Amino acid sequence: FAELWFLLHWLLPASTPDVAVHRWRGPIGARRDFEWTSHAIEVKCSSIVRGPVFRISSIDQLDAGTDDLWLFGLRVREDASSPLNLPDLVAACLVALELDPDAQMRFESMLTRSGYSRLFDSEYRTLLLRIVDAKLYKVCDDFPKLIAGSFMQGVPNGVSEVSYTV
Repeated sequence: FAELWFLLHWLLPASTPDVAVHRWRGPIGARRDFEWTSHAIEVKCSSIVRGPVFRISSIDQLDAGTDDLWLFGLRVREDASSPLNLPDLVAACLVALELDPDAQMRFESMLTRSGYSRLFDSEYRTLLLRIVDAKLYKVCDDFPKLIAGSFMQGVPNGVSEVSYTV
């Protein structure tokens, strides 16, 4: 949901449909959800109401390296009175891409790779979400994060996975 929200409301208005869809890399196993030359955006979604709290799933997810790295945080709340649901968001993206059939086709392929199936649209429609907050954070030196460089001698031997919340 959050990646599609970012694509529709942030990236598509700032670029062409083809460029926007080609930057969406998360469903194909890329390191970041959206990538292009020396820029990357990691997208996180949270339903925690107390504030912006996002789950980081690996030690390198917020390691900018030489990239200009950003974290897009979308906070949502389940709300039966909201009109927002996943199938309608997919439909809105398709409408935004309708002038570029190649971008539409790539978008459909990426949806499939992400595990989305129209067979479950009726189930997806039962989860209605309200957007509480949407922010773009620059991941810089003082941004709260754990990276391999956070450990003086590297990640300790025997530690194979690190996940945390910011």
